[in-house]
Amino acid sequence: MRMAWKKVGPTIDPIRSDRNTDWGSIGHLICNLAGHQRAFKMKSFLTNLALVNVVLYAVGRTLPFFGEFASTWSWSAIVTFYFLLTAGLVGWLNRASRRSPIRFVTAVNGSTAIKMLTSLAAVTTYLVVVGGEFRVQFALGLFTVFAFNTVLLVVEAQKISKNRPD
Repeated sequence: MRMAWKKVGPTIDPIRSDRNTDWGSIGHLICNLAGHQRAFKMKSFLTNLALVNVVLYAVGRTLPFFGEFASTWSWSAIVTFYFLLTAGLVGWLNRASRRSPIRFVTAVNGSTAIKMLTSLAAVTTYLVVVGGEFRVQFALGLFTVFAFNTVLLVVEAQKISKNRPD
């Protein structure tokens, strides 16, 4: 005996979904951020991103010349900020890739500009507010976190570009 499963609830096309869904605003946010087809891929990316940032934070705490700086609030703020920034930028790339190729290219260029300008602002702010204490450790730590998160962003952007429906 064969049973047919009936789909219950609203069906949402992630490309053409409007804001008036039965899921509410959180469901719409998830639908726009990841999409039904990309939900697993986005979850996998966020897991890898979180893992890399946790490792960076832990390594920073264990290095002898870096440990004293890593015990300040600045180190955890840097790692958390770049995790959130990279996750948000990948969400932007996902949404832009579903719309048009020019929007995707604009999102990639905008992501690059945002990451570089916020890094410059973070270094300048830290040097003005805190001054000379741990300035070398801050700059090296910021660059390391920036580099690892940028590599992950570029790899994910290439995957999005390759899997883009034409």
